[in-house]
Amino acid sequence: MTNRGLAVLGVRLLALYFFIQQLGALPLVLLSVGGWSGLWLFTAYLLPVLLPVLLWLCAGQLASLILPQRTSLPESKPMNLAAWYNVAFTGAGLLVLLNALPELMRLLLDIWLQRLEFQELASSQIAAVAGRSLQCLLGLFVLLGSRGLSRVVLRLRTAKLQHSLD
Repeated sequence: MTNRGLAVLGVRLLALYFFIQQLGALPLVLLSVGGWSGLWLFTAYLLPVLLPVLLWLCAGQLASLILPQRTSLPESKPMNLAAWYNVAFTGAGLLVLLNALPELMRLLLDIWLQRLEFQELASSQIAAVAGRSLQCLLGLFVLLGSRGLSRVVLRLRTAKLQHSLD
């Protein structure tokens, strides 16, 4: 794999990480949507969600801007692209899981202590737990499903090529 291919892979991992981080805020945003102020908040939430989508779609162009034209890795034992994607998705899933899990545990401990003191839970606490739980589930999905995700990405990459050959 060339340096450009690794740069594309890195940009796409960054896009996946940003996307999962933005999904963690979704329950809080949906909780506060109500009236015009909620609509503006939801619109303000959608704009950062577009950044990871644009990063994913423009990964090739960004890699071309980042790297000079004549760069490649030294010759070594070839590693297929599916293995690179597998390693990348495993790393991304682990990063998201390790980022979200401690915060989820802290939030659950706070809720548990409040319930012991018979205090009411705020809806923002429930939404925060839902957001972190969503991040943990997505991180676990990416971590454990890295082989399947790498196959899906490879099929999506070659689908256009196979379609043009038919």
